[in-house]
Amino acid sequence: MKQFIKVLVIVFALPALAAPAGGKGQGAIVLRDGAPVYKKSGGEEVTLSLKRGDSVAGWKEFMGAPGGILWQFGEKDGRIGVAYHPPDAKGHRLAWMDPKDVARFTYDGSCEKNAAPETGRDWNACFQEARDAKLEELKAKWAAEDATKKDPPPAEPKP
Repeated sequence: MKQFIKVLVIVFALPALAAPAGGKGQGAIVLRDGAPVYKKSGGEEVTLSLKRGDSVAGWKEFMGAPGGILWQFGEKDGRIGVAYHPPDAKGHRLAWMDPKDVARFTYDGSCEKNAAPETGRDWNACFQEARDAKLEELKAKWAAEDATKKDPPPAEPKP
């Protein structure tokens, strides 16, 4: 029994002990206009629609982590947990999205305790740096895709 208790203490204490150092967090860039943000993992109620290029942070509940949240994507009912900044509120809201609607990235969590992605109302510098790098990568891809759509290859001549 004592050994079982020691294992439980280690399992739940390690993430909390590691939290002040920051670790790594996860974020994502929204890939399409009108991407729905769902209130619940299994429901159909949409709280907000995001547009291509918007950013979200990942989150999942984890006992032992400060505040009970790890800033990494957790999946439930086929959706991922996201934190987003609504346009008319301070701070973030927690919700759910289809993982196909985002392109993920990893950020250095040393800016805040527990690898939190924000300082107050705004994304912090660590999150912004990784977000901006991923967004530049995606913008180049989107520009190439848009150019292909605008300039289709010439039609083959008919014999």
